[in-house]
Amino acid sequence: MSFEVVYTSSPRGLRDGDRGFCTVAATPGIPRKLQETLESLSGYRHAFAASSSDNPVNYAYAILQIQREPHYVLSRIADAGNDYSGRGNKMAHHLALSAEELRRIEVAPHALLADPRFWFKQWNREPQALPAGRMPQPHKCGAAACGTWQAVFGDAGWAGMLAGAVQQDPQPVFVILPSGRGSLALVAEALSLVSRRDHWKICFSTYYTRAVAGTKCHWRFLLDGTAEADAARAKPAGILVDPAGGRQRPPDDDPYVQAARGEDVDLNRAAEPVVPDRMSRGPMTKSQMRRRQAGARARRARLAASRRPVARREVRESEFDTPVAPTRRARGTWFWVGVGGGTLVVAVGVYLLAQLLM
Repeated sequence: MSFEVVYTSSPRGLRDGDRGFCTVAATPGIPRKLQETLESLSGYRHAFAASSSDNPVNYAYAILQIQREPHYVLSRIADAGNDYSGRGNKMAHHLALSAEELRRIEVAPHALLADPRFWFKQWNREPQALPAGRMPQPHKCGAAACGTWQAVFGDAGWAGMLAGAVQQDPQPVFVILPSGRGSLALVAEALSLVSRRDHWKICFSTYYTRAVAGTKCHWRFLLDGTAEADAARAKPAGILVDPAGGRQRPPDDDPYVQAARGEDVDLNRAAEPVVPDRMSRGPMTKSQMRRRQAGARARRARLAASRRPVARREVRESEFDTPVAPTRRARGTWFWVGVGGGTLVVAVGVYLLAQLLM
């Protein structure tokens, strides 16, 4: 069963006593832990003044584990003008799908997020329960041959960097955008380069601002000029796609880059795992090479340690020269030895003297 949560600022929430930022609508029977987790995913930072059309929309997809049950969560989080008190407002609408429902869906996550009639953008009504079983309708998003990437970055090949990262070398990808417009189309075009069976394995956020505990985000789109974009440029924690920042062009020999540019490439073969046969292996990525070199160094170190002879302890001459303070027990033993020796000497002397006098 799917569950929805609508989270925004309201003078009255769905639960008694709630006001301000709270849940104003939800599917009846939603587990409390799931609702609280979806509320924690509702963060949004205004990049511009409230109601500005330049504020980006965060289309996000995440996989949650709630009490060992997977939930596949689609979210639309965006600016919602000013609330009832005059403060900047946001609208967060979440849809959590079960594994059973996911098996019946034949489209990628972006196609459901693109439905303009399903996702709430404003809330000017009383809190209410939402009908069970509501689902967005698939909508086409993106252009052919990664045309949105070509228009935004001047090179469609950058889309191949995202696809290759999750297929060949799983690392988070940070994409710095000049504006928030068209971000969902960028996701759609990059997903078109990935096998359909992996579409729901790739988590993304088109306006990424923070990490949420318990979730992963493979594709993180950052708005240029934000603190997150500056941090990614200064110290990227993954693959950085930043054409505006003077980054190098995508590698021309990468099959995913070639496919993004419209070249005829067999991506199914490119996504195949490396086979054991040394002669038939394809070119390794840089991270694979680093891991192999580290493993070889570790094996050499273990082999050298096993062959190293056991070192015998050498006694230094100074150890013999250094006086050692006797223990209390040793001092007592030597005292009685001395007394006994002295008594014996005296007795022998007396005996010899007596013999002489006779």
